[in-house]
Amino acid sequence: MTKKLTALVGFHNPMHLVMASDIIEMYGYHTIRIKTPHEMLALAKEREFDAYHWDVNFGKPGSIDISFSETFWTLIKDRYESGQVKALASTNTEKAIEIARTRGIPCEDKMKVLNARFSYFKLDNTCR
Repeated sequence: MTKKLTALVGFHNPMHLVMASDIIEMYGYHTIRIKTPHEMLALAKEREFDAYHWDVNFGKPGSIDISFSETFWTLIKDRYESGQVKALASTNTEKAIEIARTRGIPCEDKMKVLNARFSYFKLDNTCR
């Protein structure tokens, strides 16, 4: 029996959380939906997932404060860089995207990711 891939998805916007999770599940993942930054960090420390998608300014809507993402990124960066996991942050805040990218965090505009129907998470795509 093949192991089902898992994705940890965290957003403060409940509508985006459901939409992102539902689309990622279409690509064969079992998603765990997270509503708070604290909960996401705790779960990521507790176990490993095959993919991660989160709001770059999680817990601080519209802000350029990406402190959560910087902390979260330290937990998954090595696995991402070695190609073991897929990881993508997103937001509608252009400046937060720019800051995240300068710090090495993969980040895209939420609408761009949504319009692409989260194709980044297709199982046949490479992790980066």
